[in-house]
Amino acid sequence: MPASATIILCQVPVASAVVIQGAAKARRQNVVLWLQELQSDLASIPGNRSMPNKVVATLERRIAGASDRVIAISEGFADFAAKSRKTAETAIEVSVDLDGTGAVDIATGLPFFDHMLHQLGRHSNIDLVVKCDGDLAIDAHHSVEDTGILLGEVLGEALGDKAGVRRFANSLVPLDEALIEVAIDLSGRPYLHYEVDTRGGLIHGTPPFDPQLMEEFWRAVITAAGITLHITMKRGTNTHHIIEASTKAVARALRDAIVVTGGAIPSTKGVL
Repeated sequence: MPASATIILCQVPVASAVVIQGAAKARRQNVVLWLQELQSDLASIPGNRSMPNKVVATLERRIAGASDRVIAISEGFADFAAKSRKTAETAIEVSVDLDGTGAVDIATGLPFFDHMLHQLGRHSNIDLVVKCDGDLAIDAHHSVEDTGILLGEVLGEALGDKAGVRRFANSLVPLDEALIEVAIDLSGRPYLHYEVDTRGGLIHGTPPFDPQLMEEFWRAVITAAGITLHITMKRGTNTHHIIEASTKAVARALRDAIVVTGGAIPSTKGVL
């Protein structure tokens, strides 16, 4: 966030929304007092009891080392979002913290998919929780695609209006013989280019994992989040290596794209 900014704004999506603003001459000691008052006010709102601490902790990190900052917290709070989704085929819970450390808690019933989601969280530096109970007796397709849908929705909410983010990023990630190139744009326009050869067959595990499902996963993520994503295999022969390098490459590009470099929305249109 820009050090020259002088407004602190907090808004929660409830009728008794808390709004703190007008800090034109505020200094760091005043901000600390506001944080304490904010935590008390938020604690009175029905819902997740841990959320007040989450909001205040996020604010504290954002003002560290500066006297005046601008912080905008819209629906879903700053950098954090969580949702659940239940259908006749799956029951899923997902949360992300973009201002995280790469901590992950994953359980989908698909060991290789769990491994990929671990890679996504760890290498993007996003705290990621995914719990999925799906109809694996039929196929893994529903679990993988529905997880992608919900992850995309949650990621989109956590990004908010994307004010200040870098927006564009790319990465080139090797894993032994495999080499994957990724380019990403937090554009608000969903588009997936997926040029990855997954003809090597199932990835062993209990149950085995069909690598073709990762294309469906990424398509679900970018459609729900409004992201342009290009994943291109430069070379590779081992399917495990190819899919893992792809996931790590997306994670590294996403990590760079969400970095806050200013305060404005990175678009000449003024909206993403």
